[in-house]
Amino acid sequence: MASLLGSDYMEELNCPVCLEPFDVPVMLECGHNFCKTCINRVWDSTDNLYCPECRQQFSARKYSVNLFLANQVERVHAQIKKRDNETVSGEKEKTQNSGPKQKHTAQDCGLHTEKLKLFCAVDETLLCALCVPNHCGHRFIHVEEAANVYQEKVMEALLSLECHQKSLLKLEKTQQQEISNIKQSAQSLEQHLRSEFDKLRKLVLEKEQHLICQLRQEKAEILKKMEENIRRITDTSSNIQGQISAFQSMVGEKDNLLFLSQIKPENERYSEILKGVHVTLVNLKLREEVYRDPALLHNIWKEVEAVIKPNTQLGMAAFGGFKFGSSGSSNADFLGSTLPANAASFFGSAPPANAAPLFGTSQSANAASLFGFSQSTNPPSLFGSALPTKKPPFPKMS
Repeated sequence: MASLLGSDYMEELNCPVCLEPFDVPVMLECGHNFCKTCINRVWDSTDNLYCPECRQQFSARKYSVNLFLANQVERVHAQIKKRDNETVSGEKEKTQNSGPKQKHTAQDCGLHTEKLKLFCAVDETLLCALCVPNHCGHRFIHVEEAANVYQEKVMEALLSLECHQKSLLKLEKTQQQEISNIKQSAQSLEQHLRSEFDKLRKLVLEKEQHLICQLRQEKAEILKKMEENIRRITDTSSNIQGQISAFQSMVGEKDNLLFLSQIKPENERYSEILKGVHVTLVNLKLREEVYRDPALLHNIWKEVEAVIKPNTQLGMAAFGGFKFGSSGSSNADFLGSTLPANAASFFGSAPPANAAPLFGTSQSANAASLFGFSQSTNPPSLFGSALPTKKPPFPKMS
């Protein structure tokens, strides 16, 4: 063991990149060894494939697992574990031989140094027999029975969180698709606007650019809201995943006292997490009726009429005598006409009476909540108040 655990020999078992014992050691063509994850991380960060030790370059990712080195690492780990066990055993025997001592342990009450044998169902805390008077009127359960009860409750909470997690992942995927659709729609609308404005580019270039900027700003505002919603979804998903991991660890805990000591803090954390699970889909749309309006050019032509009208002949020459309307009226007739009373000004500030606001503050009546229930000011406790109907809450022990 002394030879295998010597400092020189241990250095030979360390990866040159992470300086830790090899984890799945692989050998390059030049003969140097690295952790598989370390060499992949080095190669992912550069365009050239080379050995971090000798700098030899390679044409392709090529390495082989060094089974001999992997076996040596396993042997050293086994001997270290054996040595540690022997040390612990020796210290234990030494403690036993030194005679009994009065010592407080994790299984004793911190106040009375008595064994923790009871669990208060009201305060959800461990108690000794001397703590009972301080919990007058409460219901007490033996620790083994309480552990069984709360194991079932934690399992139900775990299933509920997994359901929420699945819904969040589905919502995130849908939101990503909506972002892609908005980008594609915005690109299509921009191309459409450019095509329409080519007909009057020399006269309406300023208004064309104005519309494009308006569209891009509208797209940016929509995408900003959607991306903020994505971040809320991701943050909520991450918090739920952390709580899932905590509950999974609790489910596998065999020490009833340690398990029950975690109930109250995890209950509070679980309640805090549920405050943020009410996330809905942001489903805003671009105002296509504005940018695809068939009367777009007509309305813009009317707005630039003041610029063209003083020199009508120049205006006709610029457009090659192009005539508007099916009646064959000339450009002069067209320019001399008045704008219909019901014609909407393209750049007017007043929207139609029935136009929906682009970024309304109220949610639509049919907007579906993420988990099928309305948000409340007091989110459900892990083992207390109501959870979604599909995943019933943990009842408070009575």
